[in-house]
Amino acid sequence: MNETNTETKKKPVAPVYLVGLTWLAYAICLPLVKTADIIIAATLSVIVYAVSSKLISSKRPKAPGSDLSFKKTGDNELDSLLVSVKDYLTKLDALSETVTSGPMADNIGKLCSTGRGIFDFCQKNEVDARQVKKFADYYFPTAIKFIESYAELSARSAEVGSSPGNITETKNKIEGIMGSIAAAFDKQLDNLYEDKALDIRTDIEVMKNMLRAEGLAGDEK
Repeated sequence: MNETNTETKKKPVAPVYLVGLTWLAYAICLPLVKTADIIIAATLSVIVYAVSSKLISSKRPKAPGSDLSFKKTGDNELDSLLVSVKDYLTKLDALSETVTSGPMADNIGKLCSTGRGIFDFCQKNEVDARQVKKFADYYFPTAIKFIESYAELSARSAEVGSSPGNITETKNKIEGIMGSIAAAFDKQLDNLYEDKALDIRTDIEVMKNMLRAEGLAGDEK
């Protein structure tokens, strides 16, 4: 699936349902016998559609990557990786609109949330680029590829009106591996925080030793 198709935005269906309810409610309250009644009902439905479309559109969440503020860390390699991650997060949001239910949608949400967490962590802490290189260079783009394939297979099933066995089998395999990738993302973020905790514990021990050496440790043992 190419990038243009991936970024196509789906129109919300709720306004269409509201229009149908408008006609139904009007027909229940007033019979649609006269031409004037039909014109009034049609006018109301247009107003309902316009207002509901605007309200629903205004509540649409921002793309995960669209509000990420990128700041250079001073490590050129790490900065390059973070730029890629930011782009992947934006693409992931577009893909989330093609898969809106089921375990696949849940895993896409997890990838987005955890990916954002890793991005934010690397922006705020001193991180060795090697700690996130495989995550940024392989795991994230491969996950994107799997999601694109899944969306393409789903679209094909919808097009033919059924899901052939080979398509169903492939989709099931993608769902399975996406669960493993989501778990790997969580582990990656946990490892970053564990490394930070280890650094803090080391700094505390160094500080204790300096205080003892300077005779400033008081009664601390």
